[in-house]
Amino acid sequence: MILGKAIIQIISAKKGVGKTALGTKIVNELKVRGFRTAIIKHAYHRIDVHGKDSERYKKAGAETIVLVSEDEIGFFTKRNMEVESIIQMLPIKENIVIVEGFKRIKGYPKIIVLENPSELKGLVNVMKDCMAIVCKYPCELPENITCKKYTFNDIEQLVDDIVHYSINKILADLPGTDCGLCGYSSCKDFTYAMLKGEKNLVDCPVKLSVDIKVNGKRIHLTPYPKRVLTSILKGYLTTLKGVPEIINEVDIHIRFSEK
Repeated sequence: MILGKAIIQIISAKKGVGKTALGTKIVNELKVRGFRTAIIKHAYHRIDVHGKDSERYKKAGAETIVLVSEDEIGFFTKRNMEVESIIQMLPIKENIVIVEGFKRIKGYPKIIVLENPSELKGLVNVMKDCMAIVCKYPCELPENITCKKYTFNDIEQLVDDIVHYSINKILADLPGTDCGLCGYSSCKDFTYAMLKGEKNLVDCPVKLSVDIKVNGKRIHLTPYPKRVLTSILKGYLTTLKGVPEIINEVDIHIRFSEK
């Protein structure tokens, strides 16, 4: 599990049952509510376009290719990465991440999309992670299925479940002190700010890890000076060329000359 990220999967037993159609409705409803999302989609076919420059570089032996236009950035790599590695490697700021496909992954809540109830036979191994089942006729599902059942039109109720899970997941990653040092009255308010893209986990002064040593002696910092020091440093770093847009870690070593 990645701290500060709520990851929800949309899976099915086969292709062409409406995962993407459902996913776009979910993303739209989350956006209407003010929440930002990122999408990771499993592609059954190759991504690159045959004969284009990126394919030529790949054939020449490049391991990683980044395509940049005025509005978009595309990333290609030959490495087979897990979903968590993808999220940690790429600049995904959004704290709600919808993953379409990758049904073999375990441990994340899953929205299962069905064309007919018989498809559940191929999804027995993932039922323990089931958040909801979406199909045309939920009433036809077996009575022993305990997870929630929705139609493709029950988007608001489904998004309620996604938001509820996301809030609880991120709240569990926060200290729960309601200290107010982040500028919000409670950790729950801070969680909403994270889901809306206004804050990130590193903006929590209590969770923030700052290690300072002076002449080899570690200096203890309470949350407030950690927050002030970090804000000043991040503000300065953002003015420098070459500094990544998302700053997750900073290492600084200063030695004053004895002369």
